[in-house]
Amino acid sequence: MNDDRISVTKLSMDGLNWVTYHDHMIWTFSSQQWSDHLTSTTITQEYIVTGNINGQTLQSRWDAEEATAKQLIASSVPNHVFKWIKAQITATDI
Repeated sequence: MNDDRISVTKLSMDGLNWVTYHDHMIWTFSSQQWSDHLTSTTITQEYIVTGNINGQTLQSRWDAEEATAKQLIASSVPNHVFKWIKAQITATDI
């Protein structure tokens, strides 16, 4: 699907909606075919099998999707959570 207009549930300031937030994020990542970014810090076998797409190498596609996945998470959490996670390198780490 890969739509630029991805809508996600925001994590509340008190975190009381964590379960719903978590489930929405899993569904969102799945809808964009980014689930590997939740479980792996490097290119997975699925990326290798798929190969290059539209002139994008495996690494450039992984890096672009990783950056977007991290931004999606960052934009959906309150500032006090972002301050805690911003030093993480990968979406999996976040």
